[in-house]
This record gives sequence, C-alpha cells and structure tokens, in this order.
Amino acid sequence: MTIAADSRPSAPPPGILIVGGYGTVGRQIARLLLRDYGPRLLIGGRHERKAARLTRSLGHGAQPRRLDLTDPASFPGALNAVGLVIMCLDTADLNFPLACITRGIHYIDITATYPVIERLEMLNDLARVHGATILCSVGLAPGLTNLLAKACVQNAPAPVTALNIHLLLGLGDRHGRAALAWMVDRLHRPYNVQEIDGVRQVLVFDEQSQTKFPAPFCTRATYRFDFSDQHSLPATLGVAAVSTWSTFDRRFRNCARRPRHRDRRQRDSPNVADRRASA
Repeated sequence: MTIAADSRPSAPPPGILIVGGYGTVGRQIARLLLRDYGPRLLIGGRHERKAARLTRSLGHGAQPRRLDLTDPASFPGALNAVGLVIMCLDTADLNFPLACITRGIHYIDITATYPVIERLEMLNDLARVHGATILCSVGLAPGLTNLLAKACVQNAPAPVTALNIHLLLGLGDRHGRAALAWMVDRLHRPYNVQEIDGVRQVLVFDEQSQTKFPAPFCTRATYRFDFSDQHSLPATLGVAAVSTWSTFDRRFRNCARRPRHRDRRQRDSPNVADRRASA
C-alpha cells in the first residue's frame, strides 16, 4: 500500500489578540494565558511601544501588535493569523467586531457596559454565517452573577418573578484606571430597571436595600448600581424584575452617596456653616 504524504508545512495555530493588553485587566489575562499560549499571544493597542515593553517583560514569545480602534486601516495587520480576540476596551461602534467575525475570528468582550453588549447582540446572525462566536458577560458582574442567577432560577422550588443581586466589592483590590473611570462615570447617569409593573428610571445610590452577607460582613446596606447583568437577565432568564445592588467591604463606603442624602441637621448646623466661611 502506498500512502501519499503532504509535504507542505502545516499552518501555525492561530494567535490570541488581547486588545488593550497593556491595561490592568489585559495584563492579568495575558499572564494567565502566557504559559499555555506564549508564542501565540499578541498584545494589541494604539501604543506599540507600550505593547512591546509588556511583551518583553512577559517573555515566552509574546508579540506586540499595533491596533487603533478608530482607524480601520490598522485592522487587517492586527488581525493577521488571529483566531481569537479578547477585547479589554469599550468599543464605540461595531467596526472592529465586524472585522473580526467576518474573518471567522472568535470574539470575547469583557465589557460591563450594556449598550456595548446590546450592539454586539445585533451581530448574532452574522457571526453564525461566518462560524464565529461572540462571548460577552465574562467577568464578575456581568459574568459570575449571571451564572449564579441562572442557578437560582433553575433550582428554585417555585417560578422566580424577581431577582436581586447584591455585590460586596473589595476596596483593597487593585482596580485599573479604566475600571475606576467606568464606575465614576455612572454615578450621575440615570438608568432603567425592569420591575414587575414595568420599567422605571433610577439613579445610582438613590435607593438602598439590605442583605445578609457571610461572616464577617453580616447584614449590610447595598445601593443601586448600573451593572449590565440586570439589563440582560430579564430576557435570558425570563424573570420579570431584576436589580443589582452593591456595597463595599469597608465602612466608609457611604462617602460615595450623593450630597443631598446627608442629614439635614448636619447640613445646616452652625459648625458646618462656620467651616464653610473659614474655607
């Protein structure tokens, strides 16, 4: 029996492009993937020097790629020989996601901004045509909260009509500049929540709830915050009302509340007026 062997060299496995890879979250993802995918790991961003510095520090064959999300001319070079994109920045439009899925490149987006997720959902049919997968809500909130909510709904003894998600966030954790800017940006933006009797507009920190966390935190006040899980879960789980509430692991968390919530007596006290005058 004669077996014909193909002498052509096999194509190298496709690369993994981390967009915004030299940011706080991108760095962590790169380090997690480095050992298994080092030579395939690509760090993309507008500042190629920053990407190059990071890849040198990472080692293991990681490479920089120049990519400017506002310049479609940079897309083909950045996406050359790429099989998966991990997006660590909020995209302003669909230009780059479209460039990925029309090339059959799988796309993971870590965004917590619901309008970005909504735009990506519009590409579902097109992604199917090109054999690409788009994966959103892959962090803590959204992400883990979505999975826990699904488990609660599936295992509840009776149909669930309302879900309240309470987050205890660590102030001692390391948060990137973009993540902090994202949270601050939402402090003064109204947003909609789905309730049993319809949609209602609310403000961050304007309402509070109470929930019991495991020891040593026990019962804490939690406050409304515009995490995207509460916007997507009514549709994905068929639950009539979903709200997400958050608090922090340290007692000075209430400093972020709006000034108009301060005690009126404290606001109008002579001592406060004296301090204003002296300032």
